Amino acid sequence: MSRRFMVFIALVAFLFTVTNCQAPLRKATPPVDPTLITGIVKDSNGSALGHASVKAVKKGSNFTASSTTDSSGEYILKNLETGTYQVTASLYGYLPSTRETELSTDGDQARIDFELQYKPNR
Repeated sequence: MSRRFMVFIALVAFLFTVTNCQAPLRKATPPVDPTLITGIVKDSNGSALGHASVKAVKKGSNFTASSTTDSSGEYILKNLETGTYQVTASLYGYLPSTRETELSTDGDQARIDFELQYKPNR
């Protein structure tokens, strides 16, 4: 074999090795904030209601998310899909309250505060 041919083969082998060892360049994608609904549940006097149930139901689907308020009355519903939600807060002894919100894109965050009215015994 000629010297030229040997140099050519060595060059091809080198280029093959170099190009296959490099990881493909990927475009960096910024992190997306979670899609969520947060808020606080209080009574008509402004006192926080701990242990209240908060449930979000996505319209037109069976997707639901639920949470319980902490001692400060705060709740968070995480990892939600985009769409329109009926959000209901309830607690024994109080009338439930429902509100609607739209999460139109990934990363949307909505805040819904509730004021529950005391339900008198009859």
